[in-house]
Amino acid sequence: MHRSLLCVFIGLVAMWFLIVLFAIVHVSSINTRFRWVFYISKPMPIILLITLLAISGVTTLPYAQLIVIGLAMSLIGDIFLMHPGDKFLPGLQFFLIAHLFYFVAFFSQVVSIGSIWPIIVLSFIGLLVYGFIRSHLGKLKFPVIIYIVTILMMAWGAIEYRSTGYSQSAAFAFTGSILFLLSDFVLAVDRFRAPSFLTRQVVMISYYTAQIFIALSAYTFI
Repeated sequence: MHRSLLCVFIGLVAMWFLIVLFAIVHVSSINTRFRWVFYISKPMPIILLITLLAISGVTTLPYAQLIVIGLAMSLIGDIFLMHPGDKFLPGLQFFLIAHLFYFVAFFSQVVSIGSIWPIIVLSFIGLLVYGFIRSHLGKLKFPVIIYIVTILMMAWGAIEYRSTGYSQSAAFAFTGSILFLLSDFVLAVDRFRAPSFLTRQVVMISYYTAQIFIALSAYTFI
């Protein structure tokens, strides 16, 4: 019995190690000539996160099921965004769906809505980002507005989940949502306003870390 538990523990540690390893490999491959490494490594952390949650047994819980669906939508979005052609809009749509599933997961744990201040602060941040990139959006103004509103809803759901009462799951959800905001807003500035050499690394580091924390919110859900 103890040996089987040890094997399970070692397997889980190995999975987490591979998730972090592939994330590091992908970030390192962004500005290199090894495009095959870039394409193989990009979806692997999310695939492994989905696999980890599936084999851990938590997917019997509705909360974890919603998170897994959100991860799956993110995976499809990743595949579109790494396509050599311009697949930004389809990728954006799948990430929008992912955020909706995350929002439903977080908000399903909210007992009562707290202060209005998180909504005010998040709205202000969203307006700042939109105002900064607005003149460069062209035909994407409406899709970007919808996306900003959706990711702000996701973050608000995580904040309300966190304020409901302390739990590891709520803390992980909150941290992941804030990191996702950072990742997406940096990506928006890079794509539409001020591209830079290091921006894509910042985007992917914060993105993978966000997804790991959100997956952990399901992994530690009780």
